[in-house]
Parts: sequence; structure tokens; C-alpha cells
Amino acid sequence: MLTEKEIREYIEYGHERKDLDFKKSCPCNSVSLAKDIMAMANTRYGGTIIIGIDEEENDKFIFKGMSDGDLDTYKEDELRDQIGEFADPAANFFIEKHIIDGKKLVIIKVSEFDLIPVICRRDGKDIRRGAIYTRTENKRWASEEPKTSEEMRGIIELASDKMMVNLEKRGYTYRPLMNEKPKIPDGSLDDNNRFKRQRGE
Repeated sequence: MLTEKEIREYIEYGHERKDLDFKKSCPCNSVSLAKDIMAMANTRYGGTIIIGIDEEENDKFIFKGMSDGDLDTYKEDELRDQIGEFADPAANFFIEKHIIDGKKLVIIKVSEFDLIPVICRRDGKDIRRGAIYTRTENKRWASEEPKTSEEMRGIIELASDKMMVNLEKRGYTYRPLMNEKPKIPDGSLDDNNRFKRQRGE
């Protein structure tokens, strides 16, 4: 669980970033949250969504809190089931509710994917089946499909790192083979080359 100090640091930062997204008070809506949660899951170290912060002019964000009615609609088990209809494999996240300076807010803490990047499994508002979402920066941070090779590379490298760790846990070791000559099975040699090999030539 986040501490009050950590939450205040997020709020006082006042800007969105790769691992931080702000939303104003609103009822829980899995369709509108699905893209952000999947994008955070495909980002190294995951990310945090804070609901209860309004965007003002000039891209400034003001902490105004949430209404009781909106706050009560955020139920972790229900949202997890609803997001599971979009995310494949399932995105891992949890919900926290806090009161800071008498104002209420919801925090959705999203973990990076376990082994395989999260893919959208069905169409919805602003999302499409088969798409991969991540956090992208074009004037401002947003949850979008990768637009550049660098953005896609970030997802691939994260998946590769996790795959290597998984293989090591299963007892496999890695060593580069670029400088080693391939070993050719005897069955692939013709009679003449097989005779030379037997003679040590």
C-alpha cells in the first residue's frame, strides 16, 4: 500500500509521465480504464493511475478529490473481472482508496506483465482486438499502440528479460554461440566427407 508521503509526491509532481496517469472523478468504467491498465502492464515497472485529479488549462492538474458516489463504484474484484474481458493474459493490478487533506481518491497500481505482453482480446471504445498498448510520449504521455521501433523495442526487451529469468529458474543456462562452428550430424554428410572426417581430415 502506498504511504501518504508517496501519494503526496505524486500529486505535487503535477504532471503525467510514463508511469503516472491522472483522471478526474468519475464512476468506474472498465472500458475507459482498459487501455490505460493494459498500457501500464506493458511498461517496465508498471505504473499508477490516480483518479480524483482534474486537468486544468495549460496541462496543469489540480487535486480536487472524488465524490462519494464515484468512489463507491470502484470495487477491485469486479474491475479485475471486467478488465479480464479485454486483457490477455490478465493484467495484474490492485485498487487503493485514500483520503488526503479531506479529499478522497482512488489509486490503481498496475504491475508490469509477468512473462508475456498483454494483448487486447476484444474490440471496445478506442481499443481494438489484437492490439498491444504501451505508454507513449507525443507532446504528452498517453496510452497508445507503439508508434516507433523504439517503443516496440521496449516491450520486446522487457519480454526477453523476463524469458531469460524464467529459463534460468528452470535450470537453463545461456552462452553465446556466435564464435562456435555448428556441429553437423554425421547423417548430413555425404560418403566422401564422412570418410574424411573418420580419417581426421
